[in-house]
Amino acid sequence: MADSSLSITPETVKQVAAVAEFKGRWEALGQLVPNRLKAIARLGLAESIGAALRLSGMRLSDRQAGEFLGGSRMPEWEDSLRRAAKGYRDVLALVARAPEKIAIVPDHVIQMHGLICGKGDGGVERKKLANICAWLKKEEDIGVLHPLLLAAVFFRRFIDAALFADGNSRLACVLLQLFLLRHKYFFIRYSSLEHHLEAVLRRDNFITADLDATVDGVIKAMLDLKDDLAARIGREQKVVSLAAPSRQVVDLVRERGRATISQIQELTGTNRNTLKIRLRKLVNNSFLEQHGRGKGTYYTVRSEH
Repeated sequence: MADSSLSITPETVKQVAAVAEFKGRWEALGQLVPNRLKAIARLGLAESIGAALRLSGMRLSDRQAGEFLGGSRMPEWEDSLRRAAKGYRDVLALVARAPEKIAIVPDHVIQMHGLICGKGDGGVERKKLANICAWLKKEEDIGVLHPLLLAAVFFRRFIDAALFADGNSRLACVLLQLFLLRHKYFFIRYSSLEHHLEAVLRRDNFITADLDATVDGVIKAMLDLKDDLAARIGREQKVVSLAAPSRQVVDLVRERGRATISQIQELTGTNRNTLKIRLRKLVNNSFLEQHGRGKGTYYTVRSEH
């Protein structure tokens, strides 16, 4: 039976319905800018990597994660941090590509942990893992709890179980997304659930509180995600309206994570004075952010948070 310690309030029902409504209209909303969804997803992926590693106690900014995705070589990075970023990127790509082919069963969970941490079974307590997976399957089959509520309960139970020697929080985030994708919450592919979980955790550490607080925290993160994603789609529609040269600059900066005038000039072949004017307009219109002055100046895509 569903967890008897969980309290479902009218507000909880209202919030779950709001997420479900967005899920229902996502197909139409996502088609508004189909050629821009890749750009939106890339930004979300950088935020996912950054937030997931920070939740594990590692120091990695979203900008650094974006630079990693762009192929930048940063000598200040520790090898372990680079490996962790690559592992999380790879497991998210696997889950996003074919969620219907990955079941939440011990063997698949251990394989995903191996991708995340780059090691074998990580000293997993196999019996406890099998019990948690069996519980989740049973609750799915019974169908008493709404999938979003069940996902939140499973997320908390998995973290509390501490099944592996390390990587439990990252794996919990991946499994949460896998479960939601298997239940057709496809819009989460284009944003960062980890980023929004991290933001909610900063306000209210729901992992150390009771189960109701965890469920409330996960639902709040999903609500924030849907609102953020809708805003990003609106923003991408504005990028589409830019003249091709300006759009090229925005895409280039996003692809690299950050870029200097010299890098943009080299990659676009644009006259430097023309490029300066273009960059100034993009900054003034809130498409890009300028960092520093003079030779040390570089640009990033304007933060949307």
